[in-house]
Amino acid sequence: MNFINERKVPLRLRQAEALLNRLLRNHRKVPELEKEIPKRRKGFRGEKHVDYHLTFLPKEKNYSIIRDIMIETEEVTFQMDTLPISPKYPLIIDANNVSGTFHIDRHTEQLRCTIGENEQGYSNPIS
Repeated sequence: MNFINERKVPLRLRQAEALLNRLLRNHRKVPELEKEIPKRRKGFRGEKHVDYHLTFLPKEKNYSIIRDIMIETEEVTFQMDTLPISPKYPLIIDANNVSGTFHIDRHTEQLRCTIGENEQGYSNPIS
């Protein structure tokens, strides 16, 4: 297994933390940053968690793993959290570090996450 690059703390997280440290506590953006920063930290921890699990891939297989890759074309730009490449296929992994009970409704093609009394809907990751 070959990790092509190191996973670094995301730029957006570093920027948000730096901005929060420089703003006065009563600035209107402080509450927004105080919500954003923990979410971004949690997402980064989730990506690192995926990296950890990828270390258990069979050593004799020829895997290359690219982390946090940005692809730009003339029409679109997109980012992939992790891209393991085997001799047979590449696999795009998008890590989302969320909690709760998940249920995919086959009729509505929607993913639902329930935490206590709160429920949130997401696009079906399978379709």
